[in-house]
Amino acid sequence: MKKENVSIASPDELDKHLQSSSPVTWIILLSTIAAMLAFFVWNCVYTLPIRLSGAANIESGVATLVVGDEEKEKLAEGSKVWILDKEGKVTYVEDKPVVANIPLADGSYTFRTDIVLRNIHPIDYLLKR
Repeated sequence: MKKENVSIASPDELDKHLQSSSPVTWIILLSTIAAMLAFFVWNCVYTLPIRLSGAANIESGVATLVVGDEEKEKLAEGSKVWILDKEGKVTYVEDKPVVANIPLADGSYTFRTDIVLRNIHPIDYLLKR
């Protein structure tokens, strides 16, 4: 199809030759911008926990967490610990075991634990912080 060069003699003819965007195009553009904005806000607000999983021996409500040497160096007093959906905090870190106070029934048990080492924002992965 061959395009012709058209000369416009009056301003009234200008409307005939200009193309306008349809409302669907604007809706798609605005929804894309809104999705990108929502994704950016979520990245800045939401936090991902970096966890360390392990085992815990529980006696009289005191959990002794067994972790390796490398993991022990990553821990700090006050780190959150979850055992059976109950939350506690690391009270102190010794040579090998880590002790946390968690309100559980008396007795001797061994459970799987999750220790939160730190929380990060997803945007930190993008910015490599």
